[in-house]
Amino acid sequence: MSRNFPPWKRDSRSLLYETLNRAENLGYQFLIGFELEFHLSRIDGEKSVKQVSQFYGAATFRDGTISRLIEECIRCLLNSGIEATHFHSEVGYGMFEIPTGPLRPIEAVDTLVYCKEAIQTISLKHGFKATFFPKPVLSPFQTAVGAHVHFSIDDATQEVADNFLAGILENLPALCAFSMPNYDSYHRLGGHRGTIGTWVGWGQEDKDVAVRKISGRTGYWEIRCADQMANMFYVLSAWITAGTWGVRNKIPVRWKSPQSLVAEMTPDEVKSLNWDTKLPLSLIDAVAALEVKVDSDSLSELGKEFLRMYIDFKKLEAQQAAEKTEEERLDVLTTIF
Repeated sequence: MSRNFPPWKRDSRSLLYETLNRAENLGYQFLIGFELEFHLSRIDGEKSVKQVSQFYGAATFRDGTISRLIEECIRCLLNSGIEATHFHSEVGYGMFEIPTGPLRPIEAVDTLVYCKEAIQTISLKHGFKATFFPKPVLSPFQTAVGAHVHFSIDDATQEVADNFLAGILENLPALCAFSMPNYDSYHRLGGHRGTIGTWVGWGQEDKDVAVRKISGRTGYWEIRCADQMANMFYVLSAWITAGTWGVRNKIPVRWKSPQSLVAEMTPDEVKSLNWDTKLPLSLIDAVAALEVKVDSDSLSELGKEFLRMYIDFKKLEAQQAAEKTEEERLDVLTTIF
C-alpha cells in the first residue's frame, strides 16, 4: 500500500492498516481465517442442490456434478497459493463450506475476496449460482449463510485474551452494525441449534453463541456474528479497536460460559451467567447501538466522522430495503453476492 498520500477517511483498507499499526505499537498481532459458507442453486430454477440436510453428509456429494464443482473450487484456491483446509456440506439444503487457513488481517481479507469470486465464477461455469447472501431462500425456509471468523492474538497471555474478549463483548451490539450490516442479516439470529443465539456472550467450544472460545490456545476465538455482506476491513478494524480498548482498560470477562443451550435455560439460569444484553434484532437496532458509542472512548479510534458517515449510510440503506419485498431483495442480492 502506498503511504505517499493521506488515507481517504472512508477507505476501509486504510482504516484497517491504521488500526493494525496502533495494535502493533501495543505489541499485538493477529491471525485471521474465514469459513466460506455458501448456498448453491441450479440456474435452471430448482430451489436448491442438496436433497438432504446433513452436516458433513457424504450423501451430498454422490452427485458427481457437485463433487466436480467443489473439487475445481478447491484446486483453484490451492493453485493460487491459498490454504483450503477442508470442505464439507453444511446444515441446510444447498449449503456448503470451504474454510481457509490463517493469514495476517489485510492479506486474509484480500484472500477472502478472491475466494468468493472464484467460487461464484466456477459455480456459474457448472450451471449453478453460488451466493454468500445471509438469507439465500425466501421464507419460511430457515437456511442461513454466515461468515464465521477465526480470530487469534499472537502469544497472548490469559489476561490479555480475557480483556480483549471483554472489550469485544461490551461493544458487541454496536459491532454488529459492521459485521451484520444488511437488512436481512438478522435472519440468522435465533435460539435453535447452529445459530448465534440472541444474547451477548461466549462459550467454550460452543457453536450456539455469538463467540466461541476454541480450546488449546490462549486468545483464539471463532466470532460467529458476521456474514459476507460485511466489509471485512471495517469489521476487523472495529473488533480490534474494541478489543484493544478492553486490554488498555483491563475490562474483565463478566460473562460465564454456558453448559447447555441458552435458549432452553430459565431466566434465572441465564441471569446466573451474567448474560444481560441481547444482540440487536435488526439492522436498525444495531445502528442505534453504534450511534450510542460515537461519543464513547471504546470505538473512538475509528473516528467520529467515519462512524457518523457509516451510521447515516446504514440508516438510509435500511429504509430503502424495508420499502422492497423480500422477493425483490433476494432476487437482486443473491445474484450479486
